[in-house]
Amino acid sequence: MSGADFKAATEKFSKTLSGALKEAGYPAKADPAQINYPMVWLLLFILVLYVTMVYGPIAAWLIELFPARIRYTSMSLPYHIGNGWFGGFPADRGFRAGRTPETSTTACAIRSSSRS
Repeated sequence: MSGADFKAATEKFSKTLSGALKEAGYPAKADPAQINYPMVWLLLFILVLYVTMVYGPIAAWLIELFPARIRYTSMSLPYHIGNGWFGGFPADRGFRAGRTPETSTTACAIRSSSRS
């Protein structure tokens, strides 16, 4: 698919999706006055708690699964790249999106929802 075809397909999909959402009764953007901020923080805390319940045992399991000569390179490197770049970096990127100009959809969505 060429760049022009991809752009046309993306625009067509966006229009179709926007029309379907509008027809279903969804608003164009969230109303900050209707957001229950304490519940959002509670749900985020619960999700972070679930993540910590998973990552701790994974690290301990990987340590016991492999001998030290393998563990230091072939397990440590992908584990830390996966957690740092794909686990922590997007969250940090979204956190900074409210303070820096961004053009990505995720950053714009986070930025627009963080302003009141």
